[in-house]
Amino acid sequence: MERTLYRLGWMLLAFASVCLIIVHFTGFLSLPCLLYSTTGIYCPGCGGTRAVWNFLHGHWLRAFYYHPFVPYCGILFGWFMLSQTIERVSKGKLCIGMKYRNGYLYFGLFLVLANWIVRNLWIPIS
Repeated sequence: MERTLYRLGWMLLAFASVCLIIVHFTGFLSLPCLLYSTTGIYCPGCGGTRAVWNFLHGHWLRAFYYHPFVPYCGILFGWFMLSQTIERVSKGKLCIGMKYRNGYLYFGLFLVLANWIVRNLWIPIS
């Protein structure tokens, strides 16, 4: 499982790099949220683009405010890729590779749901 996730991680990193290059040269960042613009209700992903932008620029608390799922995924992804790379480069001598656990997924889904509820009940994103 980790082998497949590791390969997918490198593909995701390549795809994200291409997207960042496109954003840099075109200035295109995102479209407005269709659900929010028609109903006034935030979708579960609202704030995600701003969270990614802030996370990549080192504003991690601001990224957490916009959408806590983004820094959570960024930290998990970074540690997974780093630890798996170290394990592979050392040819298994340093067995520190992070292993997949369903709990990571469930906690991420909890963050998305909790953020969606909080945004729609109390905190404006602007």
